[in-house]
Amino acid sequence: MAVFHLVQHAEKERRPGDPGLTGRGRAQAARTAGRLREVGLRAIVSSPLRRARETASFLAAATGLEVREDARLRERMNWDGVQPLDAFLADWAASVRDRDHVPDCGDSSRATAARMRACLLELAEAAERAEAAELAEGAELSARAEPFESADAEPGPIAVVTHGGATADLLRTLIGDRAVPAALTDAGVPSCAITTLDVVPAEFRHPRRPRLLRRRDRVRRASGVSRVGGPSGRAVSRTGGSGCGGRRGRRRP
Repeated sequence: MAVFHLVQHAEKERRPGDPGLTGRGRAQAARTAGRLREVGLRAIVSSPLRRARETASFLAAATGLEVREDARLRERMNWDGVQPLDAFLADWAASVRDRDHVPDCGDSSRATAARMRACLLELAEAAERAEAAELAEGAELSARAEPFESADAEPGPIAVVTHGGATADLLRTLIGDRAVPAALTDAGVPSCAITTLDVVPAEFRHPRRPRLLRRRDRVRRASGVSRVGGPSGRAVSRTGGSGCGGRRGRRRP
């Protein structure tokens, strides 16, 4: 089983294109890096968008790990400034309501979840192979150029720095719309929130309808936690922090 910490990028600048982090966002990323440094990360993988890469750089500095980029972790839609903002937001809302709606500047919700899931499955399978090689051969691992397959690799969580829409899309596919808090799909995932997934590759490929195990509303720093389980494992979404758009209660994708 592989454990993933899906890290929402920190607060970004409010401009189109490929914005970086604000000063507050950099402080958020530094705090998150300090927290994740204690869990023994084995790898960091990031969306190629700047706000995610900059967030991941704080994790890398805190852990000494290198950041690997994967385009499958990019956001469902990214405002380029060519499309009017009102039209972009309307297109975003349509893609939330209709998971097969293909927006003008991005992917459908269902397609976004599919590429996210494919990325995580590939990473989980690579981690599983590395652990099997460690058990079978000790420190002498395969020389194949795959993530996590190194002689000094230790089993541990994998940090995946991504985006709120993409994370919500993945959860909707894995656990169903009813199990995903409406706040995540409507208001968005807060800056630097962490969603934890336990992934068993053999079961993650063909998940059946999962069941809700429990849901709690109070955790550290008044974050919300949802735990859902089933053949795909459990998902824990810690959704504390300020909104990604820089304004509480509303998030700009």
